[in-house]
Amino acid sequence: MKSAGRRLPFVLLSCLWPASLAAQDAAAIQLALQRLLATPELADARIGVVVDDLASGRRLCEHDAGKGFMTASNMKLLTAAAALQTLGPSFTFATTLEAGGELKEGVLTGDLVLIGDGDPSFGQAAGVDPVATLAPFVDAVQQLGVRRLEGRIVGVDDVQHDQALGEGWQWDYLHEDYAAPFGGLGFAENVATVFVKGGGSEGAAPVLRLVPDVGQCRAVCSLRCGPPGSKTGLQVRRQPGTAVVTITGSVAADAAEQPLVVSVENPTRYAALALRAALVARGIEVRGPAVDADDVGGLPVSARRQLYEHRSRPLAEMLWRLLKDSQNLWAEQLWRTVARKAVGASDQGACEGAVATALAALGVETRGVVLADGSGLSRRNLVQPGQIAALLASLQRGPHRAVFVAALPIAGIDGTLQKRMTTGAARGHVLAKTGFIGRVACLSGYVVRPDAAQPPLVFSLMLNNFTCSTDAAKAAIDAFVQELAVQAGWPRR
Repeated sequence: MKSAGRRLPFVLLSCLWPASLAAQDAAAIQLALQRLLATPELADARIGVVVDDLASGRRLCEHDAGKGFMTASNMKLLTAAAALQTLGPSFTFATTLEAGGELKEGVLTGDLVLIGDGDPSFGQAAGVDPVATLAPFVDAVQQLGVRRLEGRIVGVDDVQHDQALGEGWQWDYLHEDYAAPFGGLGFAENVATVFVKGGGSEGAAPVLRLVPDVGQCRAVCSLRCGPPGSKTGLQVRRQPGTAVVTITGSVAADAAEQPLVVSVENPTRYAALALRAALVARGIEVRGPAVDADDVGGLPVSARRQLYEHRSRPLAEMLWRLLKDSQNLWAEQLWRTVARKAVGASDQGACEGAVATALAALGVETRGVVLADGSGLSRRNLVQPGQIAALLASLQRGPHRAVFVAALPIAGIDGTLQKRMTTGAARGHVLAKTGFIGRVACLSGYVVRPDAAQPPLVFSLMLNNFTCSTDAAKAAIDAFVQELAVQAGWPRR
């Protein structure tokens, strides 16, 4: 552990800020770090810590601040910062619908073409069947006068590189909703939900309901219901490369409906199928199939007219889903959109280079950084606690501070911190990004002060390779952050 008091080169002179922490408060933070490092449950762990006082420009404590750590979802801090730096808070995605062929007496002879722009929010609507979100597209087709489509529904994802999974992602979780594949065109966050409930009597088959049910997935379940009141424990699985979703486990005859969410195969075809289902539901006959353009040799070179353009919410609003909810697909799509806009490509190398360039522009030294994906799901990412602290400090004094800070989870209040630090000094006063993958737990962000005019403390805490339970690792992190909040001026409560 290095001593406190090192002056930070990236912070404005202390004379421009209100009073900083008193010497005794800084000493208390040092003691809190010593307690963290001595935590018995973390004896086998790598521990990286940085706490910076933006008021004085001094580093209050650090441990292994210059060594690389797996980030888990702390990687989303880098993705969000690069997106704000490169795209700007008002940036929106555009998904368009085009029509080919001739229209005569209500019959369209060509294809309807759905062209993606990499929008991770397309078709996403909480509590609503995602197909219903396509109503404006159907309206546009009806307004053209189409009653029957002779051609196909063709999904186009050419705006983005064809890589669909992150570097270093594990095969055994690819069916999970948090590991949904990405691409230039997707729908409903590229997941489907199988709702399962008891069949009413012992020995009966459970009742399944798939949402959205557009033909992308097929749910299979060979279970039979146990007696009313018996144990219900369900699992869902989809083998990579297939559309078959298998339900296993046990279900009571009187079990209430339970949702099981699973990633889908081929998000582009999923979006095309959803549009086809929306058209058919509105009474438009569709004779052709829904396809991914890449699977049918691409689009024929022919004239098409644009029927509709859907615009996403601005980036400033999308960051809430990215940071507060820690949504992986949104991170991956923004990561690649940064590269598309910055260098005109979205392959792995382009993404790494574009994000590193954006970080450097924010004053972050990128030497030693390894950027494998945008979400932090990969175990190949390596970032130093000092680099994350530098990024947070830069964002705090930059033009996008308000947008960025508003999207962070608040301890004990919302997002991924809603159920952590629900009491004590940290509740409502720590705004930070969580991060968790196997044997990795991180928390980085700000501790605000009672005087809102004073700049916050900046901290980054990264645990790797711990062998204790995840709950024990998180508890050690939270105890340290609680002490930071006390030393920032909040009562212990």
